Amino acid sequence: MAATKASVAVIVTDAGLLATPVMDAVRGELAAAGVPAVGRSCCSPRTWRASAWLPLGLAHAIGHALGGRYDIAHGITLAMVLPPVLEFSAPVRGERMAALAFALGAGDHGKNSSWNAAACVDAVAALRSEIGLAMTPASFGVGEAEYRGIAEAALGDEVLANTPRQPAAADICRMLGAADDRVRIR
Repeated sequence: MAATKASVAVIVTDAGLLATPVMDAVRGELAAAGVPAVGRSCCSPRTWRASAWLPLGLAHAIGHALGGRYDIAHGITLAMVLPPVLEFSAPVRGERMAALAFALGAGDHGKNSSWNAAACVDAVAALRSEIGLAMTPASFGVGEAEYRGIAEAALGDEVLANTPRQPAAADICRMLGAADDRVRIR
């Protein structure tokens, strides 16, 4: 489970990681779970990023808007919004999320892929808490009145070209609210 937790921490925090035997094991575990390989980041030759699964899409667009306006570290913004972004993406990425649920030890072969995709979201949220990244927009002074502006900024981010399900501003506002309340958005 340690390698699985490390792999999700990469996905959750967008942390840069050097190539190490541990990361090689993480990549092997993700590959065995059917999750695309972790690749070299375009941002720095010294960092690695899990960008093939949800490549610089919706979580990054919201993260850019949040971080840029409120001076919040990018990894923290990603950790804030990843669970609701995963929920939003489940209708088009449910199979991949279900596979990740098994890699996280949260999958159940007796349940369908929708159940397992939801288990993935719950496991990522639990891990986020476990590693100390369960911060919310409100914990940085971001209130509901700001959601629309953040949503509009996110919608203008070119990384949305990679997102598997295109959101509307109202969808992003719901995701920001879910990041604060940890309520289901589907």
